[in-house]
Amino acid sequence: MFPCLSAATLSPDPGRRGFTLIELLVVMAVAATILSLVVFRVDGLSPKYALRAGAREVGATIDLARGTAASKGTRTAIEYDIDNNRYMLYGPPLRDGDDRRRGAGPWGLDPVGDWSYPPRGVRIKGVYAHEKGRSAQERGEVRVRFDPLSIEGSHIVYLENDQGKLFSVKFNALLGSSDYAEGIAEFEAPPD
Repeated sequence: MFPCLSAATLSPDPGRRGFTLIELLVVMAVAATILSLVVFRVDGLSPKYALRAGAREVGATIDLARGTAASKGTRTAIEYDIDNNRYMLYGPPLRDGDDRRRGAGPWGLDPVGDWSYPPRGVRIKGVYAHEKGRSAQERGEVRVRFDPLSIEGSHIVYLENDQGKLFSVKFNALLGSSDYAEGIAEFEAPPD
């Protein structure tokens, strides 16, 4: 009923090219092993990158607030709500006819968009407002104002991930620049 298989029948034809089933299985096993190592390594690094992404988002908001204040010649502000792990940008009052609340924010400014949140697994640990002259605030709300022709607005935002790693976003209003650093950043004391 079945034809008899001989060694000649099982040997590959020299004119045919391809892979045997065993060769394909070995390649797939090696690829799966490499992929599992890569996925594990990237998964272990993602909290670090989420922390850095959160710092970049906060820094971009600070730069937008400062840039808007300078370019439009008006006051802007950022409110950090530490307890609820969020922050909001406020800009100049809106024109009549706009449906948003006028002057609902700090210093009579209007909200620009909705609340922003750090990436998942990242929280606002605290905010140090340089003008206040005290230690970093770790609860409640901190409001930072940016005026077009002043050096107000220097502050540091401390972010922390689920593993307890800290990252700082420091805005120096005198220089108009944001700096990013792992760990706790501080403002340098002026030389004597």
